[in-house]
Amino acid sequence: MVFMRAKAKHSTYRSDIDGLRAIAVMAVLFFHAGVPGFSGGFVGVDMFFVISGYLITGIILRECSSKTFSFKGFYLRRIRRILPALIVMVATTLVLASFVLTAFDFKMLAKNVLATVFMIPNISIWKTSGDYFSNAVDSNPLLHLWSLGVEEQFYFLFPLLLFLLTRYLHLKWLWGLLVIALLGGIGFAYWAVSLKPTFAFYWLPPRAWELLCGAVLAYYHLRRQSINGQRLMTLLGSVMIFLAIVVARNNDVYSDFAHQILAVVGITLLIDGNRKLCNAADSGYQNLFPKPQEAYIKHSIPVLISTRLTQWIGFFLSWQLLVGIGRISYSLYLWHWPLFSLYAYRIHPDALLWYETTGLLAATFILAYGSWRFVETPFRRPANWNNRSVVKLAVSLQSVLVLIAVGILYSNGMPQRFGLASSAYSAGAEDKNALQKDCHTDPYSSDYHFPSIEKCLIGQQVADAPIRFLVWGDSHANAVTPVFDALGSEYGLTGGHATLFGHAPLWGAKSNDDNATLNWLKFNQGQLKVIADRGIHDVFLVGRWPSYVFSATRFEGTLGRNGIPNVLIKGHETGLQAFRSSLEETVQRLQQQGVSVWLVLPVPEMDRIMPRWLALNAADKTEVWLNNPYPERSAAVWPVFKELQAKYGVHLLDPRLQLCRKDGQCRVAYQGKSVYYDDDHLSASGSMLLKDMLRPAFAAMKQHL
Repeated sequence: MVFMRAKAKHSTYRSDIDGLRAIAVMAVLFFHAGVPGFSGGFVGVDMFFVISGYLITGIILRECSSKTFSFKGFYLRRIRRILPALIVMVATTLVLASFVLTAFDFKMLAKNVLATVFMIPNISIWKTSGDYFSNAVDSNPLLHLWSLGVEEQFYFLFPLLLFLLTRYLHLKWLWGLLVIALLGGIGFAYWAVSLKPTFAFYWLPPRAWELLCGAVLAYYHLRRQSINGQRLMTLLGSVMIFLAIVVARNNDVYSDFAHQILAVVGITLLIDGNRKLCNAADSGYQNLFPKPQEAYIKHSIPVLISTRLTQWIGFFLSWQLLVGIGRISYSLYLWHWPLFSLYAYRIHPDALLWYETTGLLAATFILAYGSWRFVETPFRRPANWNNRSVVKLAVSLQSVLVLIAVGILYSNGMPQRFGLASSAYSAGAEDKNALQKDCHTDPYSSDYHFPSIEKCLIGQQVADAPIRFLVWGDSHANAVTPVFDALGSEYGLTGGHATLFGHAPLWGAKSNDDNATLNWLKFNQGQLKVIADRGIHDVFLVGRWPSYVFSATRFEGTLGRNGIPNVLIKGHETGLQAFRSSLEETVQRLQQQGVSVWLVLPVPEMDRIMPRWLALNAADKTEVWLNNPYPERSAAVWPVFKELQAKYGVHLLDPRLQLCRKDGQCRVAYQGKSVYYDDDHLSASGSMLLKDMLRPAFAAMKQHL
């Protein structure tokens, strides 16, 4: 993300803008640090998009008006402002990561370095990391640069468009086009959030409306000198930003447009409302408590109170300490996430303790000040570095970064850094079902489709062989498909593989996204049709069952993140009741078609990314057992399976019997390989440990041929 300070005459400088930058960056820092009260701190990014659009548009329009605008000058200023501090941070992160990240994650970092050099980190992170709020993204020290990519792409396209419009159109038409573009951008963003949520989060087009909000406001300020309703806008904007930061939650951010509206509209109102109140750059701490003016006596108490509150807000935003934080906000943003990410990766993968958080925040401020003082400031002064020298240095250093990143990729992540045993464990992150790319689909995608069953066959591969069994479920079903494939080949049976990301075989349940709910229903209906048309006799239902009832990471009685929504299906009072009803209906529909139902019970889940943890902490061991951290989550859904077994005669298959001992410890490494490819999915090698659990089922299928 780029935190800019307009390089203009002193009369155009507004200290409150730096104050707003400080609030935005502190919100992001405290959100990532897990500070209580900042659950919605991620909206600080939205706030910065508005500020960027406002400042950049103002600079371009003023220079176009005075006939001094040039693309060369504009982009040279961007290079001076963005690249020096960015290059230093990326280079330092690469050095530190070489001592910390496993080979798999080091490769991912190298890909993101290349994407950063070519100004597309948002697209790279969208493809490699996906959900910004998942635990998996902690292993990417450059995750935060997605917002830098959005702004860089905006800087590349918007100045050209604005220059052409100001040159060939009357200004009144420019106003209309900006407003139309803003409204269209809001509509497109709403559509994208509903149908393509991850795309909406990372890409420029769905984010453009936030930058355009600032652009429209900048135009408005250049054309109108007087502003009405300052007090109302300042107070309302402050409340909206407070609510966005404190109230917003990250558990369902992609399907919730409200947090963006609060943050974007709130900061737009504050920028507008404070335009005249906060035009001094050197307000001191004492100005937070101004003496009442004599004129206030003439007004009513509500007017007096609102006036005083507005004044305080204005003085607060121009407070020297806040303004100082705002001036180093770019470096603060650049340095905070690599520190938190690498520390959590290597030292403390769990929630940080208060003194760890305090230390990391202090280190962030120290590095940020150093970056601002010794990197940002010198390179922004033409007297220190002329334009040609800056460009040559930037190109040279970025070329070096490209060569280093390519070398890391070519060496497969430099696995020799931690030894062969550690590399073997690290490779577990890629030890997945070979059919995953083609046969494990995403219901959140607007172009969702599931391939024909012929493309997703497992087991014995014989032309025109009847399909004897089907593995049906979510990503946990996809993870264990390799063992079904191996046993199918061993017993001479052909099977099918049908899995849907985050959505188990729960009939009639609703997802947390309308589009995903529709695709889920289509998928379930499609599997019943395949079963009927192909005469499939045995179906294995596999899922991360507790996550459809409880929190995905802790047993806390809250509703699941995927299957059972806040509005429970069929009027049930609890998620467990809704889960029971949905799974029971699936079983009923299968048995109506004469299918033998096999229910695979939950796989024990771990509390850490196992390939990473094993590579860094247990490379000298080939067999590793750890305590099952969430036994109560699986135990909570056990009664449902027992009821279905008693009522419908379904067969229960329990992975715990193969993976865990009676003392509660479960196997996480076997023969030098990770049993999991993350914290809860079995690796392809780990799934083979379930062979003995499944052999009776395959023997029964073979016997009834």
